[in-house]
Amino acid sequence: MTTYSTQNPLGSADPRDLYDNAENADRLINGAENSYPDRLGNARLSWAGIESRFADFLANSGYQFIGDYAAGIEITEYNQVIRDTVGEFWRVSGSTALPYTTTGAGLPEGGAFVTVGDAALRQELAAGVSTGQGGMLVSGAVIYVDTIADLQALDTSALVDGQQVDVAGTTFQYNSATADFTAVGYVSAFVYGGDMFGASDCSAAIQSALNNHQNVVIPQGAICRCDTMIEVSAGQSLYIQAGASLVRQAAHSISVDPVVWVKGSGAACFGDNRRTSILRSENRTPRGVLRLGHRDMTESHANVTYSQVYNISLIGAESYGHTDSREPDVCLYLPNPHLG
Repeated sequence: MTTYSTQNPLGSADPRDLYDNAENADRLINGAENSYPDRLGNARLSWAGIESRFADFLANSGYQFIGDYAAGIEITEYNQVIRDTVGEFWRVSGSTALPYTTTGAGLPEGGAFVTVGDAALRQELAAGVSTGQGGMLVSGAVIYVDTIADLQALDTSALVDGQQVDVAGTTFQYNSATADFTAVGYVSAFVYGGDMFGASDCSAAIQSALNNHQNVVIPQGAICRCDTMIEVSAGQSLYIQAGASLVRQAAHSISVDPVVWVKGSGAACFGDNRRTSILRSENRTPRGVLRLGHRDMTESHANVTYSQVYNISLIGAESYGHTDSREPDVCLYLPNPHLG
């Protein structure tokens, strides 16, 4: 308590209250206790108490492993932990002054340390798999990564046969016999990068997906900017879900090539809905928004027997044609002598 404790209300000009206020300020700033009573008897957090709470916050914000318990380990932060001989983690108590050097006499060293319990494990489970933690610590758990590069960088020694990895919404399954991953179903083009909402060119990402997988999907709602032509070869499928579109934007490309070229037997380009699964070009397309078959009639290797194009909308730059001598825009271009 303060010296006089008059209990006078706030705003008092009594010299005794002024003395008590000065006494309170001195204790709150310079005192070692976490709190002190004010002149009205209410507990107030001191500067030492604020520092102690901040130390507790650090201790709960994440842990840094600095080694196994032994004498001579210097601890400089409250979130640093050491490990005992049975695998339990310890941190210095919030009441222990830093820096602190371990004595080696045995934990908890007279109360200088407290056990962390499962907090360190929780932190490791929340960490990214690129660190070898997160889902990598749980046998058989589904692991989530962002790109195919992240998938290829995984340490497969910790995986079990059949374990699944989700890459941008596409499921890959681990095969321990080949130490490799196999896609389950359609592969999202975005496992190879690219922006789903048209901010950058997606052509390379989509083509990389087709170059490495048989069946590729453009997910619902994606707006894929395609500055260059996408080629769908024999036996491949490009699936454009409802609400997704591949767009050649005039502001970013002057190409008059088709947006998509279906160029081999058994190839397919299709959607969910002919109104909302869209291929569109803002440039002239004299060889089609979509080309099916040969590049022109000089080739002999691009027959499209059993190929399919369906449930998609093809939109050119000039929907209503023109009356001058320019070649007309074409939605579907079929320069092929063998169509089945």
